[in-house]
Amino acid sequence: MYDKGAGAVVVQQKRGKLLTVLTQQELRARDVMDRMEYKGLHYIFRLALLALAYAVTAKIILNCFAANHVVSIIWPPSGIALAALMLGGNKYWPGIFVGAVAGNMLGGAGAPLFVNLGIGIGNSLEALTAFWLLTHYRQTSIDWDYPRDYLNL
Repeated sequence: MYDKGAGAVVVQQKRGKLLTVLTQQELRARDVMDRMEYKGLHYIFRLALLALAYAVTAKIILNCFAANHVVSIIWPPSGIALAALMLGGNKYWPGIFVGAVAGNMLGGAGAPLFVNLGIGIGNSLEALTAFWLLTHYRQTSIDWDYPRDYLNL
């Protein structure tokens, strides 16, 4: 960070690379926009889209590839969940949970609600654990800057 009088200029760096030069006002405005995106309509729309994609994919897999509409040998919704977390961060876990519960309810097994809630919790924790292991243990960059970030998957 270097100062140019009253309109202080902030230089954001990432791994030694110069990204942008912002004034303090621009930096505060960007911070407010980030918080609004997390709570705003845009965020709710993304959660609903994630839940819908997860639920529809789960329904298709449970109806086509699962024995007795319960257990499948392949589970693409896990990939959808991990991709959403890697691209958007862990703030998208509610969409995974809602999608998992809805997908299991639509899957046709006829399980009670508490079983579907348990499966939803398990699926959400599965994706969050994979996200945490990739970002903390393997130090995978969410920005996909280096080839090792792709190889860690």
